[in-house]
Amino acid sequence: MYRRAKILAIERDQTLKDFVLNALDRELKSSDSTCRQEQSFWDRRQWVPAYREALEAGEFRVSPGSGNATDWISQDRDER
Repeated sequence: MYRRAKILAIERDQTLKDFVLNALDRELKSSDSTCRQEQSFWDRRQWVPAYREALEAGEFRVSPGSGNATDWISQDRDER
């Protein structure tokens, strides 16, 4: 791989260092734009399995008029 990179650098009238930096720059720019187009941060996040199970079971629903999330969490702790 080193020899191939060195030959390409010479053919392009670049130093090996410049060739490698340009290649890395191209790859990182390509990777960034591909990642942004494929999935957002929120789509890529991973859930803790226990949290996902509780969320799907409806354990985090706050009923209307029950106060804000802080009150709800405090009530949940009091019950334990």
